[in-house]
Amino acid sequence: MNYMTSVPALTLGREQSCKQCGSTYRAKRSTSVFCSTACRNQAFRGAEPSTPDADDILLKRLTFIGVLGQIGPVNSRDPRPATYGLTVPRSYALAEYNDRYNRPTGLSPKQASMTLAEALAAKTVKHRPDMTDTEFLSALRRLGIYGFDESPKPVKRR
Repeated sequence: MNYMTSVPALTLGREQSCKQCGSTYRAKRSTSVFCSTACRNQAFRGAEPSTPDADDILLKRLTFIGVLGQIGPVNSRDPRPATYGLTVPRSYALAEYNDRYNRPTGLSPKQASMTLAEALAAKTVKHRPDMTDTEFLSALRRLGIYGFDESPKPVKRR
């Protein structure tokens, strides 16, 4: 049994917004302000906070839950931009994304005093609509992300 399923009442209210990039993340501590070390360093160095669009947030979330990875270029000296692909079938990635990020974000006093069984039952109520398969597929195409069973076109070498 992992921490996320054994104590859902504590983790439901820990979804916060990063002060640097604006993305939503699940904080390990109540005093957390940034989603990653990179964002914390950017803020420390004086970089202006950015407002991410929905595609940037989707890319970051898919990478965070482990269903997206870099598939090219293989050589670090290759000047081509990075290519990303799903590491699992699209239906699994969509189900994992909807399960992870379409949860209640606030924690009311009533929810805080729930037993474990009540909290698990309340966890099934979703406050945001799930992303559909067509929306997910169009977002992947906009970002240039390849599916689990797709492969990028080979590049001819000289």
